[in-house]
Amino acid sequence: MSSAKYFLEFYVTLYNKDLGEFGGFYGRTYRSQVMPLRESGGTWSCTEKEDTLYFHTNYLEKTSFMVIECVLVRDIGGIRSYSSGGYALCDIF
Repeated sequence: MSSAKYFLEFYVTLYNKDLGEFGGFYGRTYRSQVMPLRESGGTWSCTEKEDTLYFHTNYLEKTSFMVIECVLVRDIGGIRSYSSGGYALCDIF
């Protein structure tokens, strides 16, 4: 069995818990490029940098948040599996 390779992606989308009957995510989700992770001394580092990301919406509800989720991608023999590494809610207004 070949050794696993690890990568990092992040997703950005808008979230509003009060939107509609059930609330939740709306609009498009931005997915970053797949960035390779390097292990060094028991920690992971990512040497690639994403350029500035401009995220636009015409929705002006003050209770909306931007959600950024880090996703760990594990590649074993060409088969990828995805695991959430955590997320952050960012106030956009």
